[in-house]
Amino acid sequence: MDMHIVIVGGGVIGTALTAALSDRTEVTLLERGSLGEGTTAASMAMIHRQQPIPTNYDQRLRSLAWEQYRPDLDELTHTRIGSLYVAETETFADQLCEAAPALAECGVETAFLTDDDLSKFGIDEGIGGIYTPEEGYFEPDELVEFFAARARERGARLETGTEVTGIDPGEPVTVQTADDRIEADAVVNAAGPWAPAVDRLVGLDFPLRHTRGPILSFETGSTKPRPFTLFERGLYCRSHSEGLYVGRFATDFAEGESLDPDERRAIPEEFHEEVREFATAVPAIAENPILDEWVGVRTVTPDGRPLVGETSVEGYYVATGMSGLGVTLAPAVADLLSDQLSGTDRELIEPLSPARFA
Repeated sequence: MDMHIVIVGGGVIGTALTAALSDRTEVTLLERGSLGEGTTAASMAMIHRQQPIPTNYDQRLRSLAWEQYRPDLDELTHTRIGSLYVAETETFADQLCEAAPALAECGVETAFLTDDDLSKFGIDEGIGGIYTPEEGYFEPDELVEFFAARARERGARLETGTEVTGIDPGEPVTVQTADDRIEADAVVNAAGPWAPAVDRLVGLDFPLRHTRGPILSFETGSTKPRPFTLFERGLYCRSHSEGLYVGRFATDFAEGESLDPDERRAIPEEFHEEVREFATAVPAIAENPILDEWVGVRTVTPDGRPLVGETSVEGYYVATGMSGLGVTLAPAVADLLSDQLSGTDRELIEPLSPARFA
């Protein structure tokens, strides 16, 4: 296709889309800060193929993303640690017991674990869980730079320190920055937590909310890898080179807010207290020093699926609301949206259409 596409946002979604599109047409990426410095940098960068309540569509979407990642694993640092979802109530344990064979049927190696099995992973509380041994994580800055380097090799222009201040829809779309006016055939909002502000530039107001993701980094004295472990209560832990990360995986739309992504946020004392109590379930963090702490911001939708595709505004597209699955879904979102921009709507993009919230 002979087009010029402008992408707003240089996180994992924006750079993955730029890499996919630049093989087909002219692309300019505009990032207000540095590539990958926002939500992507604050994430655990896990690939979540596992679902506690599997659906056929969402599993197909995750599988598409994984198939896109697989050819590049030799060029990326992918640390395979496995993923463990822990039930703390009988009802949820029953759900996970049903999920294990359903995931296996979808090609995701999964086993249901009893409470005795959980103790082998250093979990002292929990009445069951599902374990997926093949899952792992990327280094987020390396992943973003991988996509960015591929895009540059294909001729894309990536501008950092460039904030979009206005968008005039039409043919062509005009994108205004502090120093320039750029004409394009289409513009894509891939701005992560800043996406609602970009939408307002064209008069759109999609149902997007922000959730806070506090993270504490503990020094435990052990470098032994352990699975990414997500508890029913929403807390998770993931090993790193000096110990463990402990955070909250908050993706509930009803509990979300409209936040200023630029605002620096301290971790509330309530979260520190919650994590101290959590040490009864994960003894490895008890009495160990905190190395670092920060708060990430996720952008979530009412149904937990991202907004991907064309909107009611001429020439304006979105790839937003990843609901905590940005790294998991990035190459699938890029693949589907680049096809749509090329004139082909694939079946998998329909349930992600922004029109579902019209």
